[in-house]
Amino acid sequence: MLLIESSCVGKRPQPELCEDILVVTEHYLAVVDGATDKTGRQYNGMTGGRFAALVLASAIEKLPMKITAEAALACLRRSYNAALDKAGRPPAGEGLPTAVLVIYSGTRHEIWRVGDTSFAVAGVTHLGGKLIDERHAAQRAKVLRACLAAGASVAELLADDPGRAAIMAGLRTQHIYANDAEDELGYGCFDGRPIPECFIEVVAVPVGAEVILA
Repeated sequence: MLLIESSCVGKRPQPELCEDILVVTEHYLAVVDGATDKTGRQYNGMTGGRFAALVLASAIEKLPMKITAEAALACLRRSYNAALDKAGRPPAGEGLPTAVLVIYSGTRHEIWRVGDTSFAVAGVTHLGGKLIDERHAAQRAKVLRACLAAGASVAELLADDPGRAAIMAGLRTQHIYANDAEDELGYGCFDGRPIPECFIEVVAVPVGAEVILA
């Protein structure tokens, strides 16, 4: 594999607080995206998103070169659960630290995706997304449009976003749809529980094709 370029820019200026991790090994490229925690709970002194992303990134670095997607994801789940047991699980019902990821296996010429990351192969883009985020975004936008119509300035809304406040209750309880294949709002992620097959994507990559992970 030839790495052409890479960049990782988090929402905070301190790199140690970034909840996105890039993994580059001889046989794998990956982007791991930790979910922003809404509870304020810490795991080994880190946010839930940072903790989950680091655990999974470390596990990806140890994957055997010829492992299948199914076996690889099982290994990652075991590593995640072992690390969470050691760090201390949150109370039942609170929601677990989570992350999503996309991996390119250079040996198998495959992309493996769980969650709403994005990738492109040979110029064809596969954007990630989930219905519950679209619902929240629409609600947030509706509140912000109403504020603008009432005379609020963009600067004021950037400083104090009432749209995000309006959806915060939904963001805090969103975890109930994680890995739920029965609900239309269900979505795939790594939270230690089994990931339904419908939330796991395996895409063949032509030899020599350019791959972009995001």
